[in-house]
Formats: sequence, structure tokens, C-alpha cells
Amino acid sequence: MRIISRAVKLPTSPCQGFRQLGATPQEEAVIVLRWARENTPCYILFWLAQVLDIEQFADSCQRLYFPITNFSQLDFIIANSFLAWVFCEYGVVSGHQKYFGFGTQCQSNALNSISHLPLVLPPSSKTIASLVLGAQHAIDTNQPTLAWTLNSTAASMCQTLGYHRRSRMENHGEKAKTDNEKLFWSVYRLDKALSLRLGRTPVVVEYDVALPSEPTVRRWTKFADIQGRTYNQLYSCVASQKGEVERMEMAGALSVELQMLLDQQHKSSSTENAARQAQTDPRKSVHLQTERIIYLSVLTLICRMAPVTAGIFECIPYHAIDVARMALETHRQALDDLRSLTIVPSAFRSYINWTVHFVPFLPFIVVFCSVMHDCNIVDLARLEDFIASLSTGRAIRTHVRAS
Repeated sequence: MRIISRAVKLPTSPCQGFRQLGATPQEEAVIVLRWARENTPCYILFWLAQVLDIEQFADSCQRLYFPITNFSQLDFIIANSFLAWVFCEYGVVSGHQKYFGFGTQCQSNALNSISHLPLVLPPSSKTIASLVLGAQHAIDTNQPTLAWTLNSTAASMCQTLGYHRRSRMENHGEKAKTDNEKLFWSVYRLDKALSLRLGRTPVVVEYDVALPSEPTVRRWTKFADIQGRTYNQLYSCVASQKGEVERMEMAGALSVELQMLLDQQHKSSSTENAARQAQTDPRKSVHLQTERIIYLSVLTLICRMAPVTAGIFECIPYHAIDVARMALETHRQALDDLRSLTIVPSAFRSYINWTVHFVPFLPFIVVFCSVMHDCNIVDLARLEDFIASLSTGRAIRTHVRAS
């Protein structure tokens, strides 16, 4: 393959591909866009707003469905990526399953278009946003290697444009500066998570970042830091050359930090107005439980570093088996909540991909080893429940792909 020496210009309009892939009905897109504008506190919309704000998403959708001029390939990716999430969320709120089908179609459109992007892309905030959204959908379809490729490219672009240092954005307006900082932190969080998931060194290193973290999502960014340090300090090649005592001390410090985040997350979720949440954001409890399961999975990974020797084990105050049991119990509760909603199999698949497949899901292995050691009947029942949960809905088995 010939290496391209300069960034290629993206095609102005993928209209032919748009028609071939098939657009979701215009009137249905308008319905969910109006709903999104009226429900910005919704968890999934707040999460998406860390990449682009709702109005920027709406602009791309408008270019797609009401094109005064040709829309770009990036607009096509951004609009379909956004609508994929919003259609599914609206399907839960409205109780109409047709919206899940629209969401699946939009996700397929976005991933298909991403696969046709050129090898070398011009760095811009819009390009970065398209790549991050593509990485999120790659995770949602259990393609972590694709997610890494897309997000790593986005991370390199962030560094090229100076989004990782406030001093390099002095000439930007305040809104542009805020938007670019939020976009960078979205890339940063995925970079750390995928680093631990795939066992690769992160693209962005902490000591090269000179940017305050976004206050409203500081917990998410702090967790990303812990994920990055878990790989670097405990599981990287350099970490394996360190002494056992030193690694245990690092694991102990990481476990304390992560337990503090778990306490914060539990406190914030407990203060939510449950009645209002059930009406406007019925799946929020599942999203919060998903977040908690990911935290517990990484905490299990950290605690698992403790050897059997009692003296050194004291460096890690949270026993791996106890944390693993909490993770499996939270998983059971999340599935119960999902079953209580109007959910199609693709939503279960998405949940499994973001919990069991997105992070190294060690809780099952830890509990399994415990059962083999002491024949604990209660733990055996936990394992049986977990295995049964993976088969919830036959469509899950057909969509889950080996990573």
C-alpha cells in the first residue's frame, strides 16, 4: 500500500451510499431529536454531550435529512452515531420496539461509513468526534481492536491540534476551548480503558497532559487514570520486573482510590429522585449499575494481585473474592432492571458488551476458583446465574463476537 504523504480531502457527500444503506424515516428522526432537546439531563445524552453538544449533533442530522448543500461523510457518521443511541433510548421511554430497529440500522450505517474512511484523515474536531463515536459503537458491538484503532487515531489528532494542553488553545474562543477539552477527555477515557482491556500502552500519557479535568465528569476521568495506572504499574512488562512488595503497595494504593470512587458513585446514585428518574430516564439505574460493575471488575483485577502470604496481603484491604461477589450481584440486579423495561435482545447485547466484554471481567474467574477451592454452594449458584444471563435472548448469542 502506498503511503499518502498528506491528508486527503474527505468526500463532500456520500449521498449514494446513504441511499444504498437506507435512511431511517425523516419523521421518526425529528421525533427523537425533539425528545433529545427536551431531555438533555438523560444519562445517555449527558454521556454523548461529552463528545459533541446536542446542537452540534442536531446540525449534522439536519444536514443529513434536510440537505441544502451536500453533507459530508463526517456528518453522515456523526448523525447516524447519535441517532443510534437516541433511537434505542427513546424506544425504552416510549415502549415502541420499532425504535430499537431504527437504532440498529443507524449503528450499522455509522460503522459501515467509518470502514470507508481514508487511511489518512485531516485532523479536526469533527474528525475526532467521528472517530470517538465510531469507537463507542465498536465497543457496543464487541470489537475492541477496532475501537482501539479509531480512538488511537483520535488521540493522535488531539495531540496534533494541542487539545491536551490549554496553553496551545489560547487563540480559541471560550466555547471552542470548552468543547475541545471535553472532546479530549472523552478520547482520554477510552484510551485508558482500551489499554487495560487489550494490554497495550496508552497513546496519551498523564505527564504530557496540562488540562483541568471536566468537573461534571471528574469521577469518570479519575477512573480512567486508575485504569491506566493499573496496566502500567501492575500488568505491563515494566511492572513485571518490579519486586513483589512494591507491586503490592501500588495495588493497595490503587484499590483504596477505586473504593473511594465506588463510594462516591453509590452516594450520587442514591440521591437521585427515583420517581422523576423512572419517568424521564427509566434506564438510568441500569447505566449507573453498568458503571459500578466496570469499577468492581477493575477493583477485582487490582485485588487479584495479592499473594496468599498474609503479611503482604494486608497491603490490599479489599479481598478479591468479596469484590467479585459484589460485581456478580450488581450484574444480577442490572439484568432484573433491564427485564422490567421494554427491551429487545439488542439492548441486552449492548449491556453485556459494555460490562462483560469492555473490561477484563475477572469476577467470574475469581468466584470460579473460589468454588473449586471450597465448594461454596452460594457461589456456585452465582456462577450459574451469570452463565444463564449470557443467554438472555437468543439474539445475544448471534451478535456476541469473539474478541
